[in-house]
Amino acid sequence: MRRLEIFEHQTLEIGQAETNLRQNELDALDALARRLPPGVMSGTRNGVRFGSYCGVVCVGDLSIEVLPKIERSSPDPGLARGILVDMLRRSGQTLASSSGSGLMGEQSKFLLDVFILSFCSRVARQLSTGTIRKYVALEENIPAVRGRILMCDQARASGAQLAKVWCRFDEFVEDNEHNRVLKSVLAKMHLRAAGPAARKACSSLLDRFADITSIEANVVQAERLKFDRSTEAWRPIFEEARRFLRCYFPDVRAGRLPSIALMFDMNRVFEGFLGWTMRTSLRHQGVKVVTQGPKRFFLSDHQAGVLLMRPDVVVLGQDHEPRLICDAKWKRLGQHGKRMPSPADLYQIASYGLRYQCAKVALVYPTLSPSRVRTMSMPDSTLRVAVVELDVSAALKRQPLPAALAADLCQ
Repeated sequence: MRRLEIFEHQTLEIGQAETNLRQNELDALDALARRLPPGVMSGTRNGVRFGSYCGVVCVGDLSIEVLPKIERSSPDPGLARGILVDMLRRSGQTLASSSGSGLMGEQSKFLLDVFILSFCSRVARQLSTGTIRKYVALEENIPAVRGRILMCDQARASGAQLAKVWCRFDEFVEDNEHNRVLKSVLAKMHLRAAGPAARKACSSLLDRFADITSIEANVVQAERLKFDRSTEAWRPIFEEARRFLRCYFPDVRAGRLPSIALMFDMNRVFEGFLGWTMRTSLRHQGVKVVTQGPKRFFLSDHQAGVLLMRPDVVVLGQDHEPRLICDAKWKRLGQHGKRMPSPADLYQIASYGLRYQCAKVALVYPTLSPSRVRTMSMPDSTLRVAVVELDVSAALKRQPLPAALAADLCQ
């Protein structure tokens, strides 16, 4: 499989020597662009332009990895790939990695293989506690009575069939809807795996499901699955399976292989990553960190709310009042030369402070340099605005924001 590595907001065009993009691949990418949410990628006259989404797009035997571009100069693709995988895990966008896997082991892997190995690792761990078994209603001609006798079928029996009895009964079996969907997802992953480790992981699990009926599962079937106490532990795995099926396009091809577009909105990823950062750094400070709330209306009009506000991250004190409101901005700080937030960003965060009556607010931007905080104050007001540059690569050491720096933010 061929691999192309580009960064978000870049354009991939046919005829570029370094990409060797073929016309049938461009046609498949153009068809995919029309099927994906706005902002993922869009077709141009001779190519395709990617937005603020990162992940992997596979068409034919081509794997395009769209990596995060944090600084003005593009980072090393291996480092960018490791940062993306780590941010996805911290933000809860993908399953946790298997023990022992780390950035250095993932820098050289195909990005799709990283997701596949993560999925297979979780499935294998859950299988160690037993497969999913369900009661299934069966009707069979058996030697001894079991369940309820089917009198009409038995009356039609003749000859050698009289030695058996037609019965309807419930059997506790592995060949059920859950396992069929899981086997189908593993088969699709095996078809698309690029490296030997991912293919081996899929093959090993498929061997465990050898007696399960093979089906071509789709998103509708996966979303129909019900969970109870016996299957609740499997729910996160099937949520990931549904995500994969949503990104699987069997009818968009550039060769024999179906297309895949496993892309993540980096604005949402960075918001989740910031939430993890604050929880990790403030876990011993006696505060509570909440994401996407608490919700409040900015204005009221005759008891009707106007403009619902939902902060990205809020640090609540022991009195449950906001002590810090953070707004995550997935873009470079000061994109036009000055390392200052844009007026729109400042107006937005100031409105949060005003409405929530919170004296400390923060705008948070990604960086690859050491994390730092600069605080500004509003004249004739108690409002203080912190501008935070958060080192997203330092999260690999599980301390993305020094505890002292985080605590100072909440003062």
